[in-house]
Amino acid sequence: MTRVLLVDTNFSAGPLRHALLAKGYEVWVVGGRPDDALAVSATNYVELDYSDASGLVALARELRVQAIVPGCNDVSYAASCRAASTLGLKGFESATALSRLHKKDGFRELCQSLLIPAPKTYASIDAAL
Repeated sequence: MTRVLLVDTNFSAGPLRHALLAKGYEVWVVGGRPDDALAVSATNYVELDYSDASGLVALARELRVQAIVPGCNDVSYAASCRAASTLGLKGFESATALSRLHKKDGFRELCQSLLIPAPKTYASIDAAL
């Protein structure tokens, strides 16, 4: 059976967990809040702050997961991308793409390089005026 690590314990990740279980996967959930909905209801829960990339990688190795599924928030997605990169799992954005698409400064730089209009930032109100 394929073992999957779902990187989120919030109720909003519940449909992801249910879909994975329905497909026959063994699902483990990870998150730092033991009172969250999936932490309480899941059989396989590990308490870990998944923003700690090295901890997430160590857990994935310990559990011998074949796949990582990010939950429904940006920290989960970024952590999953970093862990997947270290573990050699396919289907995730590179660190460069993650930075350019998910961080405001990186996205502005990308837009600028492609001549796509994007909001500008200023060091001060005086500079903006």
